[in-house]
Amino acid sequence: MKEQAVVVGDVVQLCPERNKGFWAGNFLHVTEVRSWGIQGFAKCEKGDAWYRAEWESFEVVGKAPWVKLNEETAE
Repeated sequence: MKEQAVVVGDVVQLCPERNKGFWAGNFLHVTEVRSWGIQGFAKCEKGDAWYRAEWESFEVVGKAPWVKLNEETAE
């Protein structure tokens, strides 16, 4: 297991060899960090597309300068 230093709010890029189709090489905004990897979303034409990725299937890009708030926390 290759656990990386990743926290909620980070941006990761999905490895094209381990993630296929729409997800290959896509960027995720991290919303949860788990023992097995991360969960996050990518923007797409119809809204947010959610995805789970294991530690070995992505690399950390960095921090997102703007974080999207969901409707429940928006002010």
